[in-house]
Amino acid sequence: MQEGGGADPCGHGGKFEVEVKMKTAINDLIRQQLEKYHCVKGRLRYQPPSVLSLNGIRADEKPVLIWLSGPQLGFQLSQYVGKEPTWGGLTIDIDLEEGRFEYHPLFVNDMKREAAQQQREREEEQRQELQTTRQTLERRTQPYGTELAEQVAIRLKESSIGYGHRDYCGMGLELSNDTYRYGELWDGIMNEPDLYWDNKKSFVDWLARQSDASLSRLESKDPFYWGNQVINEERLREFVQ
Repeated sequence: MQEGGGADPCGHGGKFEVEVKMKTAINDLIRQQLEKYHCVKGRLRYQPPSVLSLNGIRADEKPVLIWLSGPQLGFQLSQYVGKEPTWGGLTIDIDLEEGRFEYHPLFVNDMKREAAQQQREREEEQRQELQTTRQTLERRTQPYGTELAEQVAIRLKESSIGYGHRDYCGMGLELSNDTYRYGELWDGIMNEPDLYWDNKKSFVDWLARQSDASLSRLESKDPFYWGNQVINEERLREFVQ
């Protein structure tokens, strides 16, 4: 039997006292922030090194996003979370009216599983979006026709179709040295055409048979090119106007 008021030889009493002091310091800082914005409840989330948010709720149930100033709260939280190697963060539910601060650790392994699941969901969402884009483009099979193609050929004598910005600029049409050219633009320049025609008739015959589907670059294995700044009917009609 241990006599007197000596410290626990295993150090449990000292560890408990340290944790109480750390929580008290954190709770006081949170209370100050909530009271500053007239909130009676709140929820804090902390994930080192940079995620620290505090959402408050006023007595009238109005939510408030609290702007945290100063380094003290972040420092205290980093010290508290850092003492547990299996923790990757922390949430705290606060009720000032009841004087309640409920601490919920975020475990590293759980966070990794959650992040992996979120990544899988994002990839599936992107895959679905790409599939929808492809199906939409595949349905646009109406040929442009000779009338529009003729107008484009005439307009190309004065200007060209193509975006001008850094890196990949999509597909363009131009008339250079009496040669009609269709190809990729990089930094606004068509270095080597994918297709070219030495006379207007050949170019018009080709363009008249094309459609948004045929010029959407769906033949590319890289979905980045599908419908990305491609030649389409809308751009052609804007061009000739």
